[in-house]
Amino acid sequence: MEWLLAPQSSMLHPPSSILRSYISRMRPKTLGWLAVIIAFFAFLAYTTLAAQKVECEVCVEFNGKRNCATASHETEAEAARSAQNTACGPVTSGMNDAIACDARPPVTRRCTTR
Repeated sequence: MEWLLAPQSSMLHPPSSILRSYISRMRPKTLGWLAVIIAFFAFLAYTTLAAQKVECEVCVEFNGKRNCATASHETEAEAARSAQNTACGPVTSGMNDAIACDARPPVTRRCTTR
């Protein structure tokens, strides 16, 4: 039972020093690939989010149920259509209901540009 009371080695050093020690032991080639991978994911995130210029919140009512959803896209029409499609999901059952819900005008629609 004494081993339960003994301090663990990871608790003796702060996490930042452990990470710094680990990175300093990496080879330069590994660090280079790590930098490339991080840069790639940063580029993907930026290009994905930069295209989202309009955000719309749409509320729909179908078969006595009401639901709201928010979506963003490049244009207001696409953002509103996407938000309505998302809002219709929980209040419909089956493809026919989903198509009918999408064809109805929304109860409320509020769009803002970013």
